[in-house]
Amino acid sequence: MAGGKETPRQKMIGMMYLVLLALLAMNVTKSVLNSFVVINGAMTETNEAFDAKNAATFDEFEKQKTINEAKVLPWFLKAKAVREASKELDDYFQHLKQHIIGVNEGYDEETMAGDLSWVTLDTAEALGNIDMAQHVLLGSDEMNPIGGPWTMLEMKDKIADWEEKVLAQFPASQRDELEGIHFKYEGGYNNDGELEEWHI
Repeated sequence: MAGGKETPRQKMIGMMYLVLLALLAMNVTKSVLNSFVVINGAMTETNEAFDAKNAATFDEFEKQKTINEAKVLPWFLKAKAVREASKELDDYFQHLKQHIIGVNEGYDEETMAGDLSWVTLDTAEALGNIDMAQHVLLGSDEMNPIGGPWTMLEMKDKIADWEEKVLAQFPASQRDELEGIHFKYEGGYNNDGELEEWHI
C-alpha cells in the first residue's frame, strides 16, 4: 500500500481490497464471493458520488481561472494533469478487472478483443474459479511472473507511471518530501517463516 497520509476512506478501500485478495487466495465458497459483489456495488456508488463532487470542484477551478487566469492557470494545469493521470489509471484498473472476469467467464478471443464495458461482477457466473485472477496476472509460475498486457508487472508499471506524473507537478525541491506516496513492493514472511516475493 502507498505510504504517506491517507484519508479514512482510502484506508477503508485499501483494507477492503486486501480482504478481497485474501479471500481470493483461499478456497472460499461462491456465496462468500457473492457478498463482495454487493460490496463492490456499494463502493461503485460511493466512487460515483465522489466523482460528482470532484467534478464540481474542478468546475469551480475552471471558473476561478477565468476570473484570475494569471494567478490560477499554473495550479489549474497541475490539477488537470493529476486528474487526467488518475483517470487513465482508474480506466486501466476497470479494464483489467473486466479482462480478468472475461477470461474467467471463458469468453472467446473475439469477445475479449472488443468492448468489455458490459462485463461486471454482477453478470459473472464463474465466481468460484478463484485461481483465474492469479493465472491472468502472474501466469502459470508465480515465482516467475509473466509480463505483457493485463499482467501484474504491467499493473506495477502503470502505477509507477501515475506516481511519476503526480510527482512531476511539484517543484524538484519538494519531491524528496513526497517520496512516501510511492507504493511499496516488498515481500513478507509466510506461515512457514519463508520470505515470499511481493506478488505472491
